[in-house]
Amino acid sequence: MKLKEKYLLGVQLKHVVIWFLLMVFLIAPDDVFNLTGIYTAKSLSFIKYNWLDYSFSILYIIPLFLGTFYAIKRRKIGCYLFVLAVLLRSITFQINDLDNMFSYHEFEIPLTILVGFTLSIWCFEFVEKSAFDIEKFFEFFLVIHILSQLASAVLGQSGIIGRVNAINLDVESTGLLCGFSVVYFVINKRIEKRKVLILLSFIALMLSGSRIALIDTIVVLAFYFIFCRKSVDLNVNVITIIVFLIISEILIFLFVTNKDLLNDLFSSEMFSAINRILTTGAADDTSKEGRLSSIIIGLKIIKEHPLGIDAFFSNIQMETVKYGFPTYPHSTLLCTYIMFGPFILIPTILAVINKARVMYIRVNKECKLGTISKLAFLVIFITITGQPIVNYKVIFIYILLFKLCFI
Repeated sequence: MKLKEKYLLGVQLKHVVIWFLLMVFLIAPDDVFNLTGIYTAKSLSFIKYNWLDYSFSILYIIPLFLGTFYAIKRRKIGCYLFVLAVLLRSITFQINDLDNMFSYHEFEIPLTILVGFTLSIWCFEFVEKSAFDIEKFFEFFLVIHILSQLASAVLGQSGIIGRVNAINLDVESTGLLCGFSVVYFVINKRIEKRKVLILLSFIALMLSGSRIALIDTIVVLAFYFIFCRKSVDLNVNVITIIVFLIISEILIFLFVTNKDLLNDLFSSEMFSAINRILTTGAADDTSKEGRLSSIIIGLKIIKEHPLGIDAFFSNIQMETVKYGFPTYPHSTLLCTYIMFGPFILIPTILAVINKARVMYIRVNKECKLGTISKLAFLVIFITITGQPIVNYKVIFIYILLFKLCFI
């Protein structure tokens, strides 16, 4: 006679230890990993803006081992090929006596990618074996982070005045998670308690103070409702999607870099709360003027280094300092091009597009508009805002959100 499986909060008892370990990596504060660090990378002493504070914890061996095991089992080796290409590229910089991660002993970028990727593989494998699906997991993951953000707001633990982040995330990544969640729950009408989740996500989005995430959310939902009401048959023309993304990104960029437009549009009492968030200048390099300057400087770096520079954070910061800017270009896509160059980035983008195409084919016809809207949110976000990613949880979140686009 087969014994009945026992569960604790939707998790089989035999998987409780694994669940606990996963929670350590998903919701533990930075201090846990700093205290167990075996390798660190910090901003160079001659750079005034000390932004980089990376620590590779011995605990990361757990997701690296388990994630690699499942990745080999599932034949998902693309990330390892990507990291190998990055390291080989760095060796060519070293051979040519150019700035490289080996000379500066900075490996935070490839390490972050590996930990984030292997954590996602391990996590999704575990979710498949549990009593809840990926959507339930996402709801749990989101609520935990919103609660951590609300706790920080109540306790006044804000790193930037007027902006509050979730645990082990910066304010922009918090905005990414919460903005996407608003879009996701508005579109996915079959989810229980979606109205509560929409409200919580929107409150958290406002608390993050992420102007880009807020406007990205509004633009994408406007696109969704316009096409939804017209009952468009979405075997959507690829050109239409590209044109929409380009126009949206240009409009959003002009919007967030134009202070007078913001003040005029949100001057009414009705939008006073939004106005405060959109016009709050947290620091010089995150102001509207700073964002525009950073992106212009990023384009200048590409002009000077069309094949990119080596992929370590201090390298991109040294390049921006040459132009009198303290941090980095505020665009994840721009930073990624600068650090990896076209020969790594373009094949990676093509691989992601192909993966999206295959997954899109499997989406039900009535859900295709929602999938396109969610993907549009991510593309707009990484193009208009962001930074070099040195937090494994941000990599994990991007992979999770990409997966949710097709549900």
